[in-house]
Amino acid sequence: CQSMSEFCCPKRWVVVILTHNEASALIQACLQSVRAAADALVLQEPTITVRIRIVDDSRPELLAAWQDAAAGFGMEVVRVKGTISQKRNAGCAGVVADIVAFTDADCEVEWEWLIAHAAVYAAKPKVPGVVGRTLHQANDTLAYAAARHAGFLIGFQFPEMMRDTLWGPCSNLSLRMDAFSEVGGFNEAFSYASEDVDIGLRICTHTGDRLACSTAASVRHASEPFARGVTRRAWTWGSGEAILLSHHPERRIFAPPKLWMFLVIALGWTITDTLVCTRLFSLVWFAAVYLIGGPLQEACETNTNWAVVVQSRILQILFQVRTSLELLRQGYPHLLATQMNYGEGQFLHEWSSQTRFLWEFFVFLLLMGVTLR
Repeated sequence: CQSMSEFCCPKRWVVVILTHNEASALIQACLQSVRAAADALVLQEPTITVRIRIVDDSRPELLAAWQDAAAGFGMEVVRVKGTISQKRNAGCAGVVADIVAFTDADCEVEWEWLIAHAAVYAAKPKVPGVVGRTLHQANDTLAYAAARHAGFLIGFQFPEMMRDTLWGPCSNLSLRMDAFSEVGGFNEAFSYASEDVDIGLRICTHTGDRLACSTAASVRHASEPFARGVTRRAWTWGSGEAILLSHHPERRIFAPPKLWMFLVIALGWTITDTLVCTRLFSLVWFAAVYLIGGPLQEACETNTNWAVVVQSRILQILFQVRTSLELLRQGYPHLLATQMNYGEGQFLHEWSSQTRFLWEFFVFLLLMGVTLR
């Protein structure tokens, strides 16, 4: 890789890694990969310094399993109990640096990870941050495939889709420390999700520039922890969506009725018709549209397994229900008819699913009307 000494490359770096009760082997693999990436950057440009901080709130017995390894790698361990935003802020507190890079304990970075980030800053002195690609190493488990089909993983693929973006996941994100500090760091209203979306939007608005994307900066996400927690993640992502809607009015767009709303109406009608009027055809039509016909049609159109489609719809429902409940809890019922605009191309990406759900509900109403006659 070409030397960066001739460019205006930031010299002081800090890497912040979040850990939380992960297996020792997983954490040590992450730490080893980050140490190798830091050493590679310093070897290429000796005037650069890299400080590595681990922000941890694991149980003491889990911390003890890898703490010596962290010390051997020359890393600091910061013990902080708190939300994900509080922990990321704690990792940056009191640090003198030009660039802060973020990743997580269930990720392994490629050896040229920091070199790739540095190359972007060297070539583009005004860019406020860099988003790298996160490769999910799941063996197409049902949960992972469903999350991908539902569109929840698209943020990890931004560098493969565009040259710059408004935000990127903290599994592979670096920011200029001055921009990070000027916007006040991570907003601690975001407890468990969407803190990366929020800070990206705020930094881009503040600086007037977008985050650069780099396919050369790669991180590999461990398969098992992600696939195991997909259902929980969909629920917390819904909470993040609600907070984003309340904090970023400029990114709100009108949203058609959501899938869970159609299902509640259809299921309520089905149950009432079955119990009160003792018409079993209602159950038949509901199953035909929402369990068989609709998912099968979507599976054929998208060349996807039927089970993946059904699971993806369950994830979408969890996400939508949590968003709606959180908006009501915050006192924003008028925002139920809105959704976040995360960036260009979102309308095209979501158009087919939105129209599909409308048509499925129309077909259900048509079948129920025929039965009533």
